[in-house]
Amino acid sequence: MLGAFNPAGFSAKEVRKVVAETCTGALGGFNTQPREDGLTAFSATCAAWRSGARLVEYERASGSMVIIEITGSKSGNLLYDRIETSV
Repeated sequence: MLGAFNPAGFSAKEVRKVVAETCTGALGGFNTQPREDGLTAFSATCAAWRSGARLVEYERASGSMVIIEITGSKSGNLLYDRIETSV
């Protein structure tokens, strides 16, 4: 998985935690790199992403609560999953 986050709103530790919620099992790796636009790029590896993840959105709901919305596919079927967790 590749993505980016705003370091003013999330720490790398928080991003790793919510990305791990999207992985079935344990993350194989997680790396971050600052970008020129002020965001921080990340890459994560996982043996299998939850719900065949193709698009994942992480949104801070309030305080430490984060909503994770996953859109994916498996065997030609569209899958959607929503997770609420705290960071």
